[in-house]
Amino acid sequence: MECYYIRWANIKKLKNSLHELNVNDDSSKALCYKDLSAMFILKGDYDFGLSFLEISIFIFKHIPNNDLYMAISYRNLAICYIRIYNNTAAAEYVRKSLDIYIKIYGKNHVESANMYLNFGALYIETEEYDDAFSYCEKALEIFRCHYLADHCLIGKCYCNLGVNYCRWKEYDLSLYHLEKSLEIISKTMPTHHEEIGAVYLNMGEVFEGISFYNIALSYYERANEIFHNASISSEHDAMIELQRQIQSAKIKLIAHLAMLNK
Repeated sequence: MECYYIRWANIKKLKNSLHELNVNDDSSKALCYKDLSAMFILKGDYDFGLSFLEISIFIFKHIPNNDLYMAISYRNLAICYIRIYNNTAAAEYVRKSLDIYIKIYGKNHVESANMYLNFGALYIETEEYDDAFSYCEKALEIFRCHYLADHCLIGKCYCNLGVNYCRWKEYDLSLYHLEKSLEIISKTMPTHHEEIGAVYLNMGEVFEGISFYNIALSYYERANEIFHNASISSEHDAMIELQRQIQSAKIKLIAHLAMLNK
């Protein structure tokens, strides 16, 4: 119950803040709340993000011809709930958001595919791998119908599918998809783009999973170089994950060499 009261106390403060901004019409108010919620979600403050979104959706529901904004707000709600591991609520808003996108664009439109790809990536983070795989596969199928084989979004789909296979310990399939991803995004993105670094990080995890620790460390070092060149903060999730994997591979390599020398 404590979180409930905190949330509604936050809403009261937010309403007062918006009143001070002198935003009068409902549509502008709803857009302000939606945009501010996105800022808090990016910062990882999901409590404030949820508070803003709930007000935004309440206003949007009373404004005609705003389906797209409703879909975006539902998507952001789903992101919040996925991040705080409330998968039941997340699934509800994923469905609501996708239903609107499909209603507006059709189920085989690239905008719908983007939603599938985004939700697939989020479900990987929360280890809901069956859902993640399903969404990423749907996105890839649609993108293939609209784009050339070397489009960056197709590369992102291959990367997410590769991560999924790695989590399932299907390392051959994981490496195949990650290599496809690297081949595509290397053609479409700058050499030191963080997404290329992310693929190297994921490939390192595959080789660590099959106990090829030296090879894993070589991929981690490539990822590390790219992240530094891309000015990725040491507090960024990808950099934290990379440093954790480097330490993990080094410890395993030392233990492996010690066993061989017995």
